[in-house]
Amino acid sequence: MEESAADLELFLEMVPLRMRNALAHHQELDNLIEVVMDFGRKPLAQFPSGDWVISEEPVMREDLQHAISKVIYLNDIHTLLRFIALIIIFLILFMKSHKKGILDIGSRDNGS
Repeated sequence: MEESAADLELFLEMVPLRMRNALAHHQELDNLIEVVMDFGRKPLAQFPSGDWVISEEPVMREDLQHAISKVIYLNDIHTLLRFIALIIIFLILFMKSHKKGILDIGSRDNGS
């Protein structure tokens, strides 16, 4: 198995089963750029051709717990460091989006 296929397989193990099954049938799977799992939103797969909604069911806490639990199985330090960096970026974006949402709600209250 070539390295990129092995990397994709390793990555897909971190994706919750319900999303992994949907992704497995996508014709561009080999060109997958990333999977976006924002809590409470529909999970997205990003491909060169555009974004694709993996499931109409929003991302739940269990989905995120599954992905994080898979980190302990990463035995390559470089892969582990990349994954940790992705988690940090995710947390920053998550906090920014929730802060923005709070501000938007507050501005609506003032405009009423």
